[in-house]
Formats: sequence, C-alpha cells, structure tokens
Amino acid sequence: MHRFYWVILFGVSMFQSICEAAEKQGANPPNIKGLYFGGPLLSDDSFGYSMGGDYILWLYVVEGYPTAVSNVEVSGNSYKGPGSFNQPIFPLLNGFKVYGSVLLKENQNMDIKAKYTWLQRTTKTTTGQGGGTTIAISNLLDGTRTEDSLLDSWATSTRLVFNLINIDAGRSCILVDDTLNFRPYFGIVGVYNKNTLSSILEFSVRPGRPFLSVQTFSVGAGGVRAGFNMDWTPFVSSTYFKEFKLCAEAALSGIFGETKVDATNSINSVVTTRSQDYLYRSTPIVEFQMGFGWNKMFGSETNDRYNIELHALWELQNWIGYNRFYNPGYSFGNLTLQGLTLGASLEF
Repeated sequence: MHRFYWVILFGVSMFQSICEAAEKQGANPPNIKGLYFGGPLLSDDSFGYSMGGDYILWLYVVEGYPTAVSNVEVSGNSYKGPGSFNQPIFPLLNGFKVYGSVLLKENQNMDIKAKYTWLQRTTKTTTGQGGGTTIAISNLLDGTRTEDSLLDSWATSTRLVFNLINIDAGRSCILVDDTLNFRPYFGIVGVYNKNTLSSILEFSVRPGRPFLSVQTFSVGAGGVRAGFNMDWTPFVSSTYFKEFKLCAEAALSGIFGETKVDATNSINSVVTTRSQDYLYRSTPIVEFQMGFGWNKMFGSETNDRYNIELHALWELQNWIGYNRFYNPGYSFGNLTLQGLTLGASLEF
C-alpha cells in the first residue's frame, strides 16, 4: 500500500515539472503538445468556477439475495428437474448528482472538483406462491430438503440508501489539437450506504405463523480514487456540429471503513434470533461511463465569457464484494449500478 502512495506522489511531481517546462517554452512543439490546457479558454474576466447537476436513472442489483427456490427435489415428491431461484426484482432508481469546481489559474490551470451522488430510497416487494416443490433457500443449502421446509408463499423486498462524495484534482490536457482532450485526476471518496433485505416465509407445516427475516448492513467508509476523462470532437471543421463531442470516463477507487450488520428473525412478531456484527473492510469500486456531449462558449463580444455543457451518458459502477448479508452460500456478492445520466454544467 505504501508503494502505491509513493507511485502516485512521484507521478504527480513529474506531471507538475513537465507542465512547468512546457509553460516556459511559449510554443507548442510536438513532444509536449499534450500538456497544454485543453479546457474552455474563457476570458480573463471569468472567475474560474463551474457548477452543474445531473438526473440519473439507475438500475441497482446486489448479488446474493435469493429467498426461495422452486421446482427442487424434496422427500415426498418425485420432481427431478433443475430448480429456479426466487429473489427481489431490483427497481430502477431516480437520483441526482450536484457538482462544482474551481480552476487554479496560478497552478497551470489545474482544477479541484467536488461531486455528491444520491439515489432514491425505494422499496420494491416481490411475492410468489409456494407449493409442493418450493423451499426456503437456507433449507436448500444446508441439505434439509424435507416436507417441513416446503413453502406456501414467500415475499421479499430490498431497499438502498446511497450517498457518495468525490473530491478530486486534475488538469485537462490537449492530446490532439482542437479534437482530443484528456484529463487525469486523483482524489478522495466518501461513502455512506445502507441496505435492507426483508423476507416473509409462510411454511406449510405452520400455516398462519409467517417467518420474518430482516437484515440490514450499513457502510461508512472513505478512500482514494484515480481516473481520467476524455472527450473527442469529431466534427471540429463542421459549421453546425463542431460543438458535438464523444465523452468517456474511467476510475478506480478503494474505500476502507466500518460495516455494521444487523439480523433479526421473528415468528408472529415474536423475536426468535437477533445478531449484530461489526467489521472493518476494504471495497474496490470500478467506474466507467460513455456518451455524448455538447458545449458552447458565449457571452461578451468575443463569445468567451461563459461555457455551457450538456451531456447524455451511460454509466456503470461495480462495488466488488459489497454484500454482507448472511445468506448461506451466497454472501459477499457485488453491487452493480448502471443506467442513464443526463446533465448540464456552466463555467463562468
């Protein structure tokens, strides 16, 4: 881990030194062309700030949530076919991002950006009927496939609380004049998430006495993040489409912090078992997004006082080994978030 930090510090110092050398050149020779500032070149009257917001519509899925399994062989029936798993149907969630940045003109136009992401806290319930070949997932995995484990019905629901903060420092650089820009960045990340999984199982051997399982785990963590943005303007010579661009971003984060796990089981509102656990762990996060953008400079006689940018992106986040629910044989699955991101920003 210490070696990783030293590599980051070495890379940053080298980047800074080369940028300073490039600025002293006062020219744009091919070997240092990519180090020149690639962001909007606003007038000296601009403040160097930007602000923006996104609407997000994301599907979230957590692996390791099966509740019941149907069409399996148990004692008392003769079914021999493959079984099928029953689990929550994960919903599409609305949400938003808000972000802002400041341009450090005195430091080779590096920028500091901060972004907050929030997702809707919707609960979705999935239900199903049992029968002669439906059992609880725990009975399937511990080998107790008997008539006592048969279900008349089942219901399961899931809920996500999602809060993510990113703060990073980077610099937009020109890779190909007026066409291809590249912005490497590094920074910190903060997370507070809470997941809830509730299941109601109605066993055939005790009708009218449903078994309720409620599990929650919350994650409060922080860590480091590094990645890059790229945008390509393919029609730079066009009269009508020169502001159109293709956008992409990739990032890798590592967070470390406390995870609190609570589990309560009850029958007819009478608690049968309760457990609580605390652990400190690390979670890698892989992010990727790609889509379309459009930006336009305007204001003042030279049209360089403001810059507006619009974008439509597909975004993916994968939180590796995120799940900490106790579900025998299915623990420690990934959290995947993916979907549409629509937004706009203004630099001034």
